Amino acid sequence: MSRPARETRWRREGRDKADSTFRERRLTQRRSRIRLQEALLASALVSVAVPSGASDLPDGFVRVKEVSPAIREDIRYAGADNFVGRPLSGYEAGVCILRTEAARALARVQESLAAKGLVLVVYDCYRPKRAVADMLRWAQASSGPRFGPFHPTTDRRSLVSQGYVAVRSLHSTGLAVDLGLARLDALRAPVRLRGDCTAPVEIRGDEGALDFGTAFDCFDRRSSTYARGLPTEAAANRRQLIKAMAEQGFANYPREWWHFSYGGSGRGPAQDFTVVGR
Repeated sequence: MSRPARETRWRREGRDKADSTFRERRLTQRRSRIRLQEALLASALVSVAVPSGASDLPDGFVRVKEVSPAIREDIRYAGADNFVGRPLSGYEAGVCILRTEAARALARVQESLAAKGLVLVVYDCYRPKRAVADMLRWAQASSGPRFGPFHPTTDRRSLVSQGYVAVRSLHSTGLAVDLGLARLDALRAPVRLRGDCTAPVEIRGDEGALDFGTAFDCFDRRSSTYARGLPTEAAANRRQLIKAMAEQGFANYPREWWHFSYGGSGRGPAQDFTVVGR
């Protein structure tokens, strides 16, 4: 083959190789763009994902069971086992709903307690404004008994002034929760309140929880978190609950051992949507 012919072939082979390299580079760039688009799409889908069933709640609220299935629910105001003696307005289901940040913090509390063989039992969480008003009407009614099982020594008409029944409640913001503790292996049905809420647990019933010295929603001085004269075990249970809750940002209301508010975010407006299940 003559020299000019060889040079022509070399140039042609060089062009073919360059074209092939260019095509491979373009194909690689196209694949990279596709992978980037897929990653951005996946990221966007994750960022807008919400827990199953939470889309029917206002933004920022979630059912606690969807965050921590282990937590037990015994929502008293959805039934008749409470100081009013009937379901409160705004409760259509016995489920615990909280602001998402409070629910996640509560899940961390449950995780820490599970290692000790304990479980949280929630009695009330988010509370509609209409339920708060319902409580207030009951407390201020001129008719009806002045004393009862949940307030054996406190006149019903003084429950507001003594701080047991609120005109406005932090519960309505989704940042407060009423709760107790139970043993993980205690699966039997709770014994509901029998008579005086301040009576020894053997008499009043355990309500499916550890003994805290009084029943939940007992409007009496013995319900004060650091009340004197409590059984040793009940006082220890209160300290354990307060410690576990405080470690995750919850503060106790000193007049009620069961009431805690979450301080990890701003309070937000009070809400009035209905408490419903999934």
